[in-house]
Amino acid sequence: MGFNVDPQSKRLVINPGEAEAVKIIFKMSLAGAGYSQIIRYLNANGYKTKRGQAFSKGSIHEILCNEKYTGTYVYNRIESPSIRVKGVVPQIISEDDFAKMAEIMKKRRHKAASYTAKETYLLSGKIICGECGSHYTGITRKSDVK
Repeated sequence: MGFNVDPQSKRLVINPGEAEAVKIIFKMSLAGAGYSQIIRYLNANGYKTKRGQAFSKGSIHEILCNEKYTGTYVYNRIESPSIRVKGVVPQIISEDDFAKMAEIMKKRRHKAASYTAKETYLLSGKIICGECGSHYTGITRKSDVK
């Protein structure tokens, strides 16, 4: 979202209409608007995702978490350590605005319950909630039924 691939150079170039939507998302979110309010505004004003779909909480969250909009390409975002290369992507959002948004999102994040797992869950930490960004975990409960 916000970029196209130039067919000649194979580099990312700014897509003006999509970049405007990205700027609106950051501006509204930094001003205190919630995901639902941002979604209503974008959808009412004809903005669409890269795939031509209406915006959702997941698409808004993904945009707000993507460092690419600051001009930094991040390879392997899920694993640690990831590789960051500054200046290879056109910048749409300032690094200051991205940092402010990251701090706001960190404060909003729900804390997962702390417990010691007795089981190994293959997908724990691999699935991420599209709404709050938390990692899913597995929980086993004993049934009271005899």
